[in-house]
Amino acid sequence: MTAAKDRKTNLDISFKTPSLDQLWSSLQRCLIFEEPSGRWNRLISQVSRHLNGKRDIDEASFEEQQECFKAVFGTPEDLLDLTARSMNLVLALKDLQTFDSAEFDIWLLSQTNEENAKELSSTEQEEVAILEAIAGDTLSTEPDTTVVPSQAQIQYLHHAWNIVPYWRVLESAGPWAEDPMAIFIARFMARLDLMRPTLSKEFFKNALSEFDKLLKEERSELPSNFQPTILALVEGNTEAIVLPRFVSLSGISPQTATVMFISCGGANQLLRRYLHLRDTTVLPILCVLDHDAIEQAATIHDLLRDTDRLHVWREGELEDTFPALSLLETLNAYLHSMGVSELLRADELKDGEHRTEQLDRLWRARGLGNFDKVGFAQFQSARIRQTSDIPDDAKSLLKTLKSM
Repeated sequence: MTAAKDRKTNLDISFKTPSLDQLWSSLQRCLIFEEPSGRWNRLISQVSRHLNGKRDIDEASFEEQQECFKAVFGTPEDLLDLTARSMNLVLALKDLQTFDSAEFDIWLLSQTNEENAKELSSTEQEEVAILEAIAGDTLSTEPDTTVVPSQAQIQYLHHAWNIVPYWRVLESAGPWAEDPMAIFIARFMARLDLMRPTLSKEFFKNALSEFDKLLKEERSELPSNFQPTILALVEGNTEAIVLPRFVSLSGISPQTATVMFISCGGANQLLRRYLHLRDTTVLPILCVLDHDAIEQAATIHDLLRDTDRLHVWREGELEDTFPALSLLETLNAYLHSMGVSELLRADELKDGEHRTEQLDRLWRARGLGNFDKVGFAQFQSARIRQTSDIPDDAKSLLKTLKSM
């Protein structure tokens, strides 16, 4: 990959060649959990940052955006082999298994319309026919059943077959060298090479099986936002830091369930996020709310799908679930690590007030400013080493997760 000269397209547009860090950032965007419509829009925003000149490609046609993406982050034409195409198509097929068909309608409507749709060549028409069969086979969950994919789903696969990120670069040295996702993709491409890819239903049935097999083998090394099986929506960063530690101690095997925790920034934002995801993904969703989020909990409860669950903390928020003496010990260890000599006394943690409100007051009294919830959550998470350290209310939440 050369970094010296700019990249040109057939549209009289040129781009600055991305650095390896920028290239890796675009590949990560293609790998982490995200709705296809949002992912493509963000990828195009990344492409725009490399544009020479003032033209706005956000308003360009879908075909123009595709050409621009290929020029900046795509696989070079001389390296675009069947393995690279197959790698990308397998990820697209996993998207078909993860997201509702309506999400692909949104993806297609946000990119193109009947008036500017490109007429397909005979070769492309043959590709589309095969992709339709592959999609139907992938979406069928029962033997001897046939699922008819939507036109948007077929178009999504055709896009993936032809607009291929530079996956092969992950087989060489770069900033991704130690990243588990990059290692996984490189290993999977090596397996695809041995399988001798072809655009056929039988090949991609085997390729998906091989992908799932490798994913199971390496699941414990991979981040939860890569191919999750459960989404857990939480109000803040504290839960997103501490709850994964509880899960790791709970006996929930990554090979059985991979829980991706999403911090939403409050109860109202969590409600909006849930309403969006319930209509776009088929993955089960767990919503975790503070005790005072009464209206949001009632709304979510009434709208839960059969696969979804709601957990409301019995008291306050996560910090309030820990026994007072256990929390006091951890808080004083945290203060000691900060070099603070004036530790907390048991009588300073009083009932009837949210713990975080008390801690803000106690921290300010010691000249420490507001209580750092995130910093303490990271410290607390590292100290939780066995299931007996998990509060009872959190154990109830884990029991719910195990049932999903």
